[in-house]
Amino acid sequence: MLPYTEGVYGTKMSMPSFDGGLSPADSPPAQVYWPGFTGVSYGRSLVKFVVGYCGIVNLHTHVNAAEWNTVISGSGQVSYYQANTGDNPQVVVMNVKKGDTFVFPRGTVHWWVNYSPNEQLVTVGGFTAAFPDTAILGSLFMKTQSFFSVINDAVLGQGFKPSSYSTDLFPLLPNRYPSGCGGTTPCTACY
Repeated sequence: MLPYTEGVYGTKMSMPSFDGGLSPADSPPAQVYWPGFTGVSYGRSLVKFVVGYCGIVNLHTHVNAAEWNTVISGSGQVSYYQANTGDNPQVVVMNVKKGDTFVFPRGTVHWWVNYSPNEQLVTVGGFTAAFPDTAILGSLFMKTQSFFSVINDAVLGQGFKPSSYSTDLFPLLPNRYPSGCGGTTPCTACY
């Protein structure tokens, strides 16, 4: 087992030393490759995500849990905005495919994109908390716009208007073709 780590991840848990996938020879995978179940105290949860054709998992964060996922079908791009990096925050972008495992550190804003018009991105994963709090940033922007629009103007730009889909956890890419496709209906193109 890897040593416990603290800091950016915000939880006492073993973290894999890589963000890549597992080979079929690693079945079942060693505990260290499944950080949601390794060295975590007081609860964890398991989840399956299906990101539809030309789909997105909206910008969101879990203030009480790290999240991990292994791709079991499809491919896509996952990203997160690093927390606690001082004056040099960075966006981490990973292109993932079947077999890859990725981790979003606790408290980081993260999102996923499935650019495929004809294959859904499916993962199995979990959280380091039994009931992870989820805050969708689009919802924050909508509420801020309605109650404190001066904040959105100052931070996001004068006249910023959140999308009508900004509160959806699984919105679709806006330029998919033909119209009406996406989600569970295959498309010809996503952008």
